[in-house]
Amino acid sequence: MTVSTQNGSSRYRGLILSIAAFLALIGVLLAFTFYTSSVLERNTTLVNISNKTANNAQAIIKDLFDLQSSVGSILTPPSKAC
Repeated sequence: MTVSTQNGSSRYRGLILSIAAFLALIGVLLAFTFYTSSVLERNTTLVNISNKTANNAQAIIKDLFDLQSSVGSILTPPSKAC
């Protein structure tokens, strides 16, 4: 009788170890997914900030050119007739 109980526990030992290894693998994959998700979120935020900065810089450059052309047309000295 005791021999059959030892065989029963050793019979399921491999199955229990396989399930434990599978759950450990799932846990590692879940942790890796959380880490890559946080990195992706941070990088997405940085890309959005750089896009806003580029758009603002482009708008400022356009405004400077508009200002330069409007001031240049007003302050142009009259041509001297010889």
